[in-house]
Amino acid sequence: MAAREQDGVVEVAEMFGEVARVLAADDDEHTTLDRIVHLAVENLESCEYAGISLVEGRDITSPASSNEIPKVVDRLQSESARAPASMPSPRRTSSGPAT
Repeated sequence: MAAREQDGVVEVAEMFGEVARVLAADDDEHTTLDRIVHLAVENLESCEYAGISLVEGRDITSPASSNEIPKVVDRLQSESARAPASMPSPRRTSSGPAT
């Protein structure tokens, strides 16, 4: 591995180590989820907005988001009864008569 690539790997490893330390210090689930989305925006170069979507049946909620945009997307998806774009759609399978 070239020195430049190795520096990049070390930088990412250090970032994840810091993220792990920060998350381990959180006291409750809401704080942890909120911190995850904000750390994503702060540490991922191309990430402008982040959200965590919770899918329960046809309902999609946003327990944590960096701003209102992910919440609006979740609300629209919930209203249209569609799963978040990053999630595969559930597939229905049917079986024929046993032979």
